[in-house]
Amino acid sequence: MELKHFDFFLNSLVKKLYHKDKSITNEYLQEGVIDSQLGSDQVISLVDTLEPILLQIGHSDLSQNALEKLLEPLELRQDFHQHFLKFWEQQRDEIRSIVRNELIFNDRLSGVSWRVDMKTNSKKISNINQPIAIVELLLSRNQQEREDTKSIMFEIDKTQISNLVNQIEEIESLLEKGIQQKN
Repeated sequence: MELKHFDFFLNSLVKKLYHKDKSITNEYLQEGVIDSQLGSDQVISLVDTLEPILLQIGHSDLSQNALEKLLEPLELRQDFHQHFLKFWEQQRDEIRSIVRNELIFNDRLSGVSWRVDMKTNSKKISNINQPIAIVELLLSRNQQEREDTKSIMFEIDKTQISNLVNQIEEIESLLEKGIQQKN
């Protein structure tokens, strides 16, 4: 098998496994390497070998050394071995992003809009002509599905917005500390 066919295999399997492309079948893979003289049994064997590896590395954060050790038992040709490492280095961030998005079960903040209004009517005279913010938060199941968006709209005054900003700054500080501890 030529390196271009091996690359075709890797790209096709990533499309099948992570982009959920149902058109990638063993027959499709066989047709893609037709001039490589691989039989259907060899194609199935290669798929059965590479799929679990691609799934495992997509769901774990392996170092380059750990990946090399994972590939050793496969007895790939040296050029295939090196190409696989290079391929993974190029695809890792995209695949990790796909896996991360699949693992999110809660709604995510997908947008914020706001405006400031002046109160013109209130039970208390002291509240008239006081600025108030109208905030709308857009929540969606994942970043790609904009049509599955929920909207939450609320009013917030100057004191409440100050408290909210303080709480968000505290969250940001804790996140930064967590990132620094990881590194």
